[in-house]
Amino acid sequence: MNLSDRLQNLESLGLLKSQKRVKPGKDPFLAEYLGGKIIANLSGEYVLLEKSFGQSHRHGNVCLSDLSGVNCQTVCYLSAAQGLSNFNITETIFLDTETTGLAGGSGTYPFLVGVGFYDSDRFVLKQFFMRDYGEEKALLSDLAGLLKSFPYLVTYNGKGYDLPLLRTRFILNRIKAPLDFAGHLDLLFPARRIWKQRVKDCSLSNLENKILGMERAIDIPSYLIPQAYFDYLQSGEKEKIGLILEHNASDIISLAALLSHLCQILESPEKMEKLPVEDLLSLGKQFFYFGQFKKAGWCLEKSAVKSPTAELFRDTHLLLGRLYKRIGEWQKAERVWTKVLEEYSSFCLEPYLELAKFYEHRAKEYQKALGLVERAIDNLGASISLPDQYGRLEDLYYRKKRLLRKMERA
Repeated sequence: MNLSDRLQNLESLGLLKSQKRVKPGKDPFLAEYLGGKIIANLSGEYVLLEKSFGQSHRHGNVCLSDLSGVNCQTVCYLSAAQGLSNFNITETIFLDTETTGLAGGSGTYPFLVGVGFYDSDRFVLKQFFMRDYGEEKALLSDLAGLLKSFPYLVTYNGKGYDLPLLRTRFILNRIKAPLDFAGHLDLLFPARRIWKQRVKDCSLSNLENKILGMERAIDIPSYLIPQAYFDYLQSGEKEKIGLILEHNASDIISLAALLSHLCQILESPEKMEKLPVEDLLSLGKQFFYFGQFKKAGWCLEKSAVKSPTAELFRDTHLLLGRLYKRIGEWQKAERVWTKVLEEYSSFCLEPYLELAKFYEHRAKEYQKALGLVERAIDNLGASISLPDQYGRLEDLYYRKKRLLRKMERA
């Protein structure tokens, strides 16, 4: 049996495809189907979609008009970076990408780049979409021209993913990367600091639901987006492309709404209704580390009253004790540390040490300090062995000897 006969037998058994799968060409009606238009420049073509929203537009429980009052100092607290000290919302662009892979790397393409910005009194949303890989340079060329107009950038995990990916693609296409912004606010980090203790999953879509109070009716999960784009390239299936565009658009508007909400909480936590205990504790930490002790005290005192779990009770009161110590409210600090010893069932070394220091150096009540140190030694010795346990015990024994000497002299 020759080769031709063998191939015919395999084909008859269905083990060999008789025709090659033909890759569909560009759909001339795709732009119209998506509600966009085809843009041509010196580097080729791509599809551009554009929408605008009035300041009265609501995204969940946030109105876009609230964003106009964002304070640059508050944004600096969010980012912990001085590059945003002159932040202006009218000079800011919000950016999010949809790509052919979530791992990044030089083989990953940003087939959709969404941006949002203020133009006069409207929030403008633009989405740059490439129908195949050959349209990347045309897309990036026009995107570069737009990004150059904005000194400030807001993303969600942009520092770790979107910007490195775009920088790689600009370089590979020999386009000067316009990514040296005066300030870049990545909302992933402040969102984690404030909400991770409560919501755990700090993905943008989850925060949109849990924090902004908005649920997407139909949404395509992020992990399915690369495969949906590959299906479109192979078969021309365009229905899922519409879902990807809606997902991206919602992410961009969520970025703006989330920034507005974060700034409102940081500027006036007392005006926010029914802040959860976990959020109050996280806000208290944020204010404490940035030296805003009055706001930190308000958040932590509220959280201390409502603490529903032993862990929240401990964390709130320990931080409240550190705050009172920092601002010199020693009597309040003493009451807080004493409360932890009396009401927190597990062993915690910090209140023992802080009270011992207070009684030794402030109140000069050496007997009370000695009693606390001895109780700490007994509890620490009976607790599970820790890597630094012996160092702690050594410090406690040294403190005990010093107290005994002081008592002898007294």
